[in-house]
Amino acid sequence: MTSAYLYLHDTARDAYLSPRRVQSQSDFRYTSEQLDGLKSSFPSLDLAMRIDHNCCLLIPTPPEPMNLLDLKAMFPEYFYTKNAAWYSSPFQAFARNEYMPAAKWLAVCRAAYESSRKLVWSEQLDRLPSGMYVPRAVELVYTMAIYAKLRDRHILNDRFNRTSSSTPDYEQVVVGPFGKPGIVISHEKNSVQRSNLLNAVGLMLELPR
Repeated sequence: MTSAYLYLHDTARDAYLSPRRVQSQSDFRYTSEQLDGLKSSFPSLDLAMRIDHNCCLLIPTPPEPMNLLDLKAMFPEYFYTKNAAWYSSPFQAFARNEYMPAAKWLAVCRAAYESSRKLVWSEQLDRLPSGMYVPRAVELVYTMAIYAKLRDRHILNDRFNRTSSSTPDYEQVVVGPFGKPGIVISHEKNSVQRSNLLNAVGLMLELPR
């Protein structure tokens, strides 16, 4: 555990946010049991190197299960739309029913998958390496919000990024600040060639789908 921790903390400085830092700079409070669980499940050195080499950020999920609407209530200052938005509609089940589990490790890429913007959704999925998949909207939004909170700067703010979440009309949910002062959540057809593809690695595979 120590060598992997030192690697992420010292060698890959922007690749890791610790639970204690999350606690000290947010309203989240982990129990001692959760902190022990995060410590014991810290990635191996090989996985830590993979996380870094894939330009990923390793962060703990919140101490309680949260959906997208919970995140908006927790971090309203980081959302472009401060009041009710289209995804707050009862019809947008992804915003209510997709939860992050409590106190688990989450690894999400901080850069789009290479050349993915020129591909449609099915073509993007075909190019994903083994062991990688596209995060849900709640996971990507949490990554962006907690990074902005703790680091006081945005990540993934050049273009919209696709997620594995979808609307009732089976359109892809896309996320990104896109040059605006806050996180924008929108949607697009699977056949368009506009949004980048983000992928998740390693410990994301342990999260319930």
